[in-house]
Amino acid sequence: PRFGRPLSHTGRERKSEMMASARAPILAGVVAALAVPVVGRLGDATTADASGSGPYRFLATTTSYRPSSGLSCGGIGAEELVAGTEYIVVASAQSMQGTFWSAYGGCEWSCTDGSGAAVDSCRYSQCASAGGHGDGAPEERGCRCRQTGSCWCGESGDSMASDISGTARLGCFTCARGRFVRRRPYADSPQGAEGDEFASGEVRLVVADVCPYGANPKWCPARPGDLNVCGEKNHLDFDLSKLPPGIDNNYFAFEPEACSDELRRRVASKGSCSRPIWMP
Repeated sequence: PRFGRPLSHTGRERKSEMMASARAPILAGVVAALAVPVVGRLGDATTADASGSGPYRFLATTTSYRPSSGLSCGGIGAEELVAGTEYIVVASAQSMQGTFWSAYGGCEWSCTDGSGAAVDSCRYSQCASAGGHGDGAPEERGCRCRQTGSCWCGESGDSMASDISGTARLGCFTCARGRFVRRRPYADSPQGAEGDEFASGEVRLVVADVCPYGANPKWCPARPGDLNVCGEKNHLDFDLSKLPPGIDNNYFAFEPEACSDELRRRVASKGSCSRPIWMP
């Protein structure tokens, strides 16, 4: 079984990309940039490759989608932000962004149980890779959530606990580096030490969109420290066209880092969320 896909900040349904048959061709330039030898496994500092990658403090579940123009970080387009660079555009979970512009309604959610009574959230059975049923079904029969507010321009400031809560600070126009591991949220996925083996070379990402809890309660936690259906505190939705070969919802080990000077220049001249504080 496969899980439901996240939605964009506008509530539009993201096209499901969970089946391998739906994979679009990977851009040749991206393949060349990312196809570096796989060395070591998650958390093993002694097996970092020649570039010095790893170890990484954070782990995230991942999905993929096709970002377009008008992304939640100031309306910027994915291609205009990263064209000609090594970066991949991602949407980060609401919990990883923290504070949203109140002028656009903030980023809230409302949930109801099967009887229509208001509840704070919906609980889901754990995904297969975490010992659950693998179907992502809500534990409370008929429980549903919806997004309220635009979830526009999410900022990751001091209010976001990272080392304490395990939730990474990745708001609009923040960057990270990391590597996919072999573990996936399916019953046939490698687990334990085998699942922690790296499945890609190191990639770099920039946040330009949000995965809000109200529209995506299975995957994207609402608050720092909250868990998603797979028991993880972080979730990233990757641009499908830029994924390394063979990656299909693999978990992702990562470390936040400063964005490149070129990306900083682009953000300063495009979009309406370009406050320098958001690019450490």
